[in-house]
Amino acid sequence: MVEFAQLGLLLGAGIVALGIFALLEAADRREVVVGVVFGAIVVESFLWASQNDVPDGLFHPTLLGVSFRLPDLLVPLALAARLLVAGWPRRATIQGLLWGTFLAWVVFGYVVGRAAGNDTAEALFQGKALLVFGGAIALAAGLRPERLVDRRTTGRWIVALALTVVPFALLQLSGLNWDVRWPGLELEAFGTYGADASSLVMVVALAVLVVESCRERPRAAVAALGLVVMLSPLAGTQSASVVQLATMSVLLLVVRAGVVWRRRTTVGAREGALFNLGLCAVAVAAVVVPTAQDARLPLAENIEANFADEASGPTAKARTQIWADARKLFVERPWLGWGLGKRIELRQDIGQSQDLTAHNVAIDMLLQSGIIGFGLFLAALAASLAQAWRAWVTDADDRLAALALACAVAVMGLLAKGLAESVLYKFRLSTLLGLLLGVIYAVAVRRHLAPTEPDVVDQRLALRSTAGSVRSTMARSVQSDQLST
Repeated sequence: MVEFAQLGLLLGAGIVALGIFALLEAADRREVVVGVVFGAIVVESFLWASQNDVPDGLFHPTLLGVSFRLPDLLVPLALAARLLVAGWPRRATIQGLLWGTFLAWVVFGYVVGRAAGNDTAEALFQGKALLVFGGAIALAAGLRPERLVDRRTTGRWIVALALTVVPFALLQLSGLNWDVRWPGLELEAFGTYGADASSLVMVVALAVLVVESCRERPRAAVAALGLVVMLSPLAGTQSASVVQLATMSVLLLVVRAGVVWRRRTTVGAREGALFNLGLCAVAVAAVVVPTAQDARLPLAENIEANFADEASGPTAKARTQIWADARKLFVERPWLGWGLGKRIELRQDIGQSQDLTAHNVAIDMLLQSGIIGFGLFLAALAASLAQAWRAWVTDADDRLAALALACAVAVMGLLAKGLAESVLYKFRLSTLLGLLLGVIYAVAVRRHLAPTEPDVVDQRLALRSTAGSVRSTMARSVQSDQLST
């Protein structure tokens, strides 16, 4: 009886969400739909630092014995609403075909995993994560990217994130957190600034910073808030997020040295130099400057503790053993892989064992999808990154070019983080990765819109102008008739 009640409640909520998404699609507000999906995973990441800590309930519903995460439900509902309102897509591109081929191989990998006797629940979980990743690409690919770089939109996002991130970072540095036990809401260690949350907000901050640098009238306050949010992972709980931050920073420095950046940026040389000096000052203050007690600053202690735990603790030894075992398994089935759900047995000193993933996106994909699946992923990724680079070099709108560049840099940062964890099987990060790739596609497609394909806003403006001119003509006609009589 309880299961039927939960089923009815879930179906009712799904129908309501589908109706809301359909109304937004009909109103040409696709960016709001994407914002709802992204906002949901951001809120969840701040409530629960780890996806494994989310209890059964609103954020982790269970239907007929199968557990779902919010993106598992929101992304398919949003895509279904788009199909109901707009129909099937009318454009086929190389990038879309490559990602579609990769997702088809994922489905084949599920069949291979079931035939190999892999764990059913794990295979289903990994398959859902990868399919939602593909759905997120499709969802973001259809939006209007110029609305993402609107002054009001970027300002609201960065202010909201800064107001959320700063308290959590301070709580993390001070070591304060609480267990919350409310009816319908159970939170463990609330106040922890987790790795998923830091990755999500860092990507938004990066996009805001790059877009503001190429905006006609950049706003210093918005850029300052973006810098604070982007550096906030230094106060987080995982060194992999710091690796993501370092990767994105290095890529940005390389781009800043190029000719295209100097052509597009509206930030003067003095402001750019001050920005670089500010980054260096933060790093020096966090790592070098001692306090009165002859100890490092809390920020430096946090960074040092994270990297020391990762490099010299049991985590590093476990990963070394897992990667060695994964290599042996890969040699046995190099082309097709072992299928989804394949995990590696970690033998512990106390005689127990535990099945784990490789905590490395490349090793996991080679182990489960083989060389063919990994090659399809790399081909699709290279095609999307090439789209971003072409948009950065040739797009007439500096803001959209900056958005494409920021998304590409964020993708590379997430994949760098994926060398220490399985980002494609962490539904928050895989959804974020898909949204970034979809935005790149949206910018690239926007560049190639033909004059015969006017956008919806232009159509509305044309209709309003036509209606206004008709009314003016009728008014002049009436006046002339009155004068003649």
